Amino acid sequence: MSASVSYLLAIPILIIVYKLCASLVHQASSHFPLPPGPKGVPFLGNISYALSIQKASHQWAYYLELSKKYRSDIVHFGVMGEHVIVLNSVKATDEILEKRSGLYSDRALMYMSNLVGLLYIEDGAGTLPLWDIHLSGGLLHRRTFHQDFNRQAIVAYEPIMLQSCSALLKKLAPSKQYDLTSQIPEIEHENLDSYIRSHAGFAILNAVYGMTTQEGKIDDYVHLAGLAAPSVVETFNHGSFLVDFFPLLKYVPDWLPGVSFKKKAAAWAPTVSNLRDGPWEKFKSSIISGTAADCVATKNFEKFNVSPTLQDRLHMNIGSEADMEEVIKNTTGIAYFEVQKKAQKELDSVTGQHRLPDFSDQKSLPYVDAILKEVQRMYPVTPLEKDSNTPPNPELYAFGFGRRVCPGRHFALQAAWIVLASVLATCNIMRSRDDDLEKKIDPWKDFNDGVLVHPKPFKCRIVPRSLDTLNLMNTGYPNSLLG
Repeated sequence: MSASVSYLLAIPILIIVYKLCASLVHQASSHFPLPPGPKGVPFLGNISYALSIQKASHQWAYYLELSKKYRSDIVHFGVMGEHVIVLNSVKATDEILEKRSGLYSDRALMYMSNLVGLLYIEDGAGTLPLWDIHLSGGLLHRRTFHQDFNRQAIVAYEPIMLQSCSALLKKLAPSKQYDLTSQIPEIEHENLDSYIRSHAGFAILNAVYGMTTQEGKIDDYVHLAGLAAPSVVETFNHGSFLVDFFPLLKYVPDWLPGVSFKKKAAAWAPTVSNLRDGPWEKFKSSIISGTAADCVATKNFEKFNVSPTLQDRLHMNIGSEADMEEVIKNTTGIAYFEVQKKAQKELDSVTGQHRLPDFSDQKSLPYVDAILKEVQRMYPVTPLEKDSNTPPNPELYAFGFGRRVCPGRHFALQAAWIVLASVLATCNIMRSRDDDLEKKIDPWKDFNDGVLVHPKPFKCRIVPRSLDTLNLMNTGYPNSLLG
């Protein structure tokens, strides 16, 4: 019997033995009923549901229909011994992830993410998740992040946000003199996407590692982030790959059918490794040479009396950068003429079109602030469906709940606010000439969702409002505000 046939015959036996053991362990340890949901078949459970979810273009909508079908805002289904609990209302989510966060904040092990190199680190005792409190120092990691990026702490990063915003405005400004009423060329989606990625990448890398554009590496890391993005989108949703439900599949030979996930992981892993480790290694070199700039990393490098291994765990993850990108892209993708005009009237009353708005103007610009909140409500960064009892402030749910909330949300929102204010103050965001002017933006058809929500590719025209505002775009913020 050939080795390939032996492997193929062994796989179903391994699945049955593994899942039978898992079911027995669960039955022995479980004393409470599970929430309502579809009944599965022996051993495989609701594998058909898992496959349907993988194919769904909007997973949140699929889960919402499941909740309606079983008349419960908490539903359950099992896949190969794994139990999936879906929370479909703010009330249920608040009860579980906020009030009972000490019990329910652990995440399922995401084996595909481990294969790619996301969220996991190597430890002397093996591979451990970053959020493991007792074994990997995850509590220290989270506490440090919150201390450096809470609402009060991010004031120190405002000069970096202004500097990054200046660079973005210069890229959006026409490269030569045009008739500002009709001749401004359209911006291709990939160019706009690149501008926003550069803006977010510079802000994060400068704040965390002290990297500047003069070092010539930021664009390289931004490019790496773009290459790594598909791995984040596809692997962060537990269950997107069957290996999350049946981890023994990671030991199956690559050439067998049904294990294409291993090829994807092998293709993604080098990019993720370079993105995760490159900036950190560069920072450590600057520490040795004595050239490290003042930043989050230098502030914390000597703060903890820990081993070099644990210091390596103080990597800054890419979640904040991704969140910032999506907030800004979702904002710039909306071109409601009457909303822009009302916001610009408010901005002109504060700046007079003679200067760019800055953070000291924020309290005087409530309508601009309301636009950002409305964008979060309509198109939250994470794929959510809001029920009728959703609170009016989208910041309460747009970045997660409880101990799972994104710790970089305050940084992301402030950076997005200054981009929104400065772009509206200087430009009109207009639709492509090819667009049907009567067509409305469809929140389902015009947006993709995965672990993050973002608009599908689109063209637009970003037109300076006047020669004076064009000059402001090219000049950027004054050095007095850049620290």
